[in-house]
Amino acid sequence: MTYTKKIVCNSCKSEYVIPISANFMYFCPKCRDFIGFECEYGFAAITPCEIYLGEKHIGRLLGGGGYPYRLESHSFHIKTTLTKGYEKCAVYEEAKEIIKGKLQK
Repeated sequence: MTYTKKIVCNSCKSEYVIPISANFMYFCPKCRDFIGFECEYGFAAITPCEIYLGEKHIGRLLGGGGYPYRLESHSFHIKTTLTKGYEKCAVYEEAKEIIKGKLQK
């Protein structure tokens, strides 16, 4: 069974449903604004982290546990090693900025 969550964009008020997992981040498909993320920071690994544009899966964060974090997105032709780490979910912020840059093009 796949669990889902209803998301409402704070910017444009669009509503959509995404599948949820232990770690995920999401962007609005209409205005392309970053909505937020949920993860197990402080309790468990923060990867893998699924990345969504509305209901569409557009990428994931991988790595951790002694391995460098990586951002992979077939949608945006991204396969890159990230420089930030686990502390304060810094790697999520780094990934967010890369995806935002791609969404603005």
